[in-house]
Amino acid sequence: MKPTYVPIIPPSLVEAQKTGNGAILGTEECWRHYQIVKTIGHEKENKITLQNSVIAPEVQPEVFKRAGEPKELLELDCGHFDVYSDNYFEQNISAQIALFGSISSDGGFGDRRMNESEWHGGVT
Repeated sequence: MKPTYVPIIPPSLVEAQKTGNGAILGTEECWRHYQIVKTIGHEKENKITLQNSVIAPEVQPEVFKRAGEPKELLELDCGHFDVYSDNYFEQNISAQIALFGSISSDGGFGDRRMNESEWHGGVT
């Protein structure tokens, strides 16, 4: 079976400004960030396979519910890459530090790990 590929980032700014452009990270914000990444020499092939690669947004809350403890969900009202800058970065890192600080010395995971099926929302 040949894999099915979709673009990660829209191929142009015009495409990024269209709703439903078919890219995994299909927003203008994502396209602009990718242009920065390309300037520092990290350009990669702009495609990803659909087979077991993406957790659909509507499935993500269920996947989170089934994830083992410890866990904490932080929702920020920002774009995909905004968590790397300004106040969003501070909120994100502060929450991560607080969670890590609350975990016991063994990492708090015990023997509970998610298998691949759970990572993909039970859809394989």
